[in-house]
Amino acid sequence: MGTGFYAIFAVVLSVYGLINYYIGSHIWNWLKALGLSPNMRFFFWGLLTFIASSFLLSHFAKAFLPVVVIDGLALIGSYWLAAMLYFTLTLLVFDLLRLWQRWVGLLPSAWVERPDAGVIAGAVIGAIVLTILSYGIWNARHPVANSYDLQINKSAPGLKEAHVVMLSDIHLGTIIHSDRLAEMVAQVNALQPDLILLAGDTLDSDIGPFIDQDMASIMKKLRANWGVYAITGNHEYIGGHGFDFVQALEGVGIAVLQDRAVKIQDAFYVIGRMDRASERFTGEKRKDMEALLADVDRSLPMILLDHQPFQLEQPEQAGIDLQLSGHTHRGQMFPFHWITGSMYEVDAGYLRKNALQVIVSTGYGTWGPPLRIGNRPEIVSVKLHFTGGDQRD
Repeated sequence: MGTGFYAIFAVVLSVYGLINYYIGSHIWNWLKALGLSPNMRFFFWGLLTFIASSFLLSHFAKAFLPVVVIDGLALIGSYWLAAMLYFTLTLLVFDLLRLWQRWVGLLPSAWVERPDAGVIAGAVIGAIVLTILSYGIWNARHPVANSYDLQINKSAPGLKEAHVVMLSDIHLGTIIHSDRLAEMVAQVNALQPDLILLAGDTLDSDIGPFIDQDMASIMKKLRANWGVYAITGNHEYIGGHGFDFVQALEGVGIAVLQDRAVKIQDAFYVIGRMDRASERFTGEKRKDMEALLADVDRSLPMILLDHQPFQLEQPEQAGIDLQLSGHTHRGQMFPFHWITGSMYEVDAGYLRKNALQVIVSTGYGTWGPPLRIGNRPEIVSVKLHFTGGDQRD
């Protein structure tokens, strides 16, 4: 890593520290107003520093701390990241209102000048943040099945329709364990799909929990008439375990399509692209669309799996009928959907670009904080109708 990386890391760490100091100062003032002894100052700041550092510690201390400690640090740190976001937003609003009160006199002076005004304001802020976090935790644990009914104007010999279930961004690992995976498998199997497609970031980054909890044996229970196929996302490469993870999936009968196509029922194609992050992490550049489709009969329906929904003009020009993607989480937590909405042509849901149809999933799991605010985790269920000619039942 070059000096540029360390410079950026130092800036990010400094900003992170300042944000935590901003939050901590408000909390400490509120605790003092409640009657906490000033002698507790060092304990308070020490505790806050530990909590704020937990997420980083869980990543950098893996080599010498027990797994159970690492998992605990990751969980504490992940929740704090979410709490930090919503404390910051809520405190900024209250501080701006306080300034407005000084200049304009927004509220009656009797409210503002009462001795316990600061205590009440702190309690309201805490209640707001706690409510947001509680909802976000509940929301992240209750995925929905979103259904699409699409027509593809091509013939699929022998088929009139196909039921495809797609999942992305499960992020199995330190936060999302085998129990969540078992729930997901049961939910997917209940849909009775013809085909199951995993659109990347099935693994969070560290393959250790996946192996230790024997998650591969749970994934083996996925049931579809025509099989289960997967691609890699950027997170499979981040931890350096991409190859091992692919081997684990292949070992339980899940075919991982690394820049290759497979013909389903001799009727249509599923084409899996290597993630665009692969070159950065492995040095291996993925194929361009023309090379990827060199041996594909383009007169048949083509479904493309590409984890990140960038450069949609490429599959459009190549004649792809349906692209299935994930990656965005639609920001996962408000207000980050504004960022993903500006980065991607479609950051969640459905888009049509001439003959190309695109579905981007918000994802099943979470990265970092195990919360979702402003979007729902989902299983994507797609009923495809092939309308290009005569098909047999």
